Amino acid sequence: MDTYAIRNTGAPVGARCVPGERQVGVGSSHLPDGRAAGRQAVEDARNTAEPALVVVLASSYLDHRGMLAGIREILPDVPLIGCTTAGEIAASGPGESGVVVLVLSGDGFSVATGLGEIVDGDLRSAAATAARCVDAVEERTNKVLLLLSDGLAGDQQEVVRGAYQQVGAGIPLVGGCAGDDIGMERTHQFFGGRVLGSSIVAAAIASDGPLGIGVRHGWHPVGEPMSITES
Repeated sequence: MDTYAIRNTGAPVGARCVPGERQVGVGSSHLPDGRAAGRQAVEDARNTAEPALVVVLASSYLDHRGMLAGIREILPDVPLIGCTTAGEIAASGPGESGVVVLVLSGDGFSVATGLGEIVDGDLRSAAATAARCVDAVEERTNKVLLLLSDGLAGDQQEVVRGAYQQVGAGIPLVGGCAGDDIGMERTHQFFGGRVLGSSIVAAAIASDGPLGIGVRHGWHPVGEPMSITES
């Protein structure tokens, strides 16, 4: 999984449109059984407010259908998106071969999810289709679009172009690419209770309060600057 950042919480489309509570919870599990791992992670991530969105990041080694079934046993009707990874990061630190679940809760947000299937390598059209979920959220002061795409499907800049084509440049984008534990063969995306491939999943989040997005990379200089004259 490449990096993504998101803070604050959401509420399903059609929920109360009044300023209210916002919560975020993160849970993780390294249990080998997919269903048990999903249940444990989502139990750890649950909040006191009504859940609005579930984001799932999981190792490709897990039984994903069982994992989603375990999550759905706890939160059967909450919108859910996610993808496979090349390592999972939770509040306790990084890990492998596990699952991390983020649960956004509260009535201070409006959330809608979208799905775009990649046909003939057309990431731009798939991203535009997924990004249409922005039209389904309630009109609030702040909005952000979270996108998770197939990292092996092609040029990920096309995902950004497709999303901006649909929503314009006024809505911030945040997200990442699905991985497969460095197997470089096939990634999966999660949408509701479904396990998909060659897809882009999205969550539009509208908020009464501001949403913060952070970006940072792990590179640092190790020598003097140079000019590249040939490649």
